[in-house]
Amino acid sequence: SVRNYRELANANVDDVLPKFSDRHPGGVPSSDTVEKWIDAAQSRSLEEIMLEILDGDQDALELLRDHARSSCPRDLSNWRSAPGLLLDAISRGGAEGGDNSKTWERSDVVRWIRRAKVALGVCTWLELFTT
Repeated sequence: SVRNYRELANANVDDVLPKFSDRHPGGVPSSDTVEKWIDAAQSRSLEEIMLEILDGDQDALELLRDHARSSCPRDLSNWRSAPGLLLDAISRGGAEGGDNSKTWERSDVVRWIRRAKVALGVCTWLELFTT
């Protein structure tokens, strides 16, 4: 059985459909319906995964989205050869927004990029998302 959104996000139609039988009260869903469920689960899981990569740092996620166009693992992993530039982008964005209370180090950004790459290997569907 599929127990939560993350499991559904990692599944494919061929994994999910056999879990239904003709005796199921709602009947057997169509492949298109199951595909929509999986798409919705992936969209819902995306921000959750990003927050895990960022140690739950919502401010970092917003700055990555707004100032580095990198609010998904694929985009974040593309900074692997230029973590200093990414740090500059989010630091500058935080200063422009008047939030000087939060600072990040290059080691934070390198860790996030490394985690994004791992996430892409574990959840291959993440490759489909870009900012």
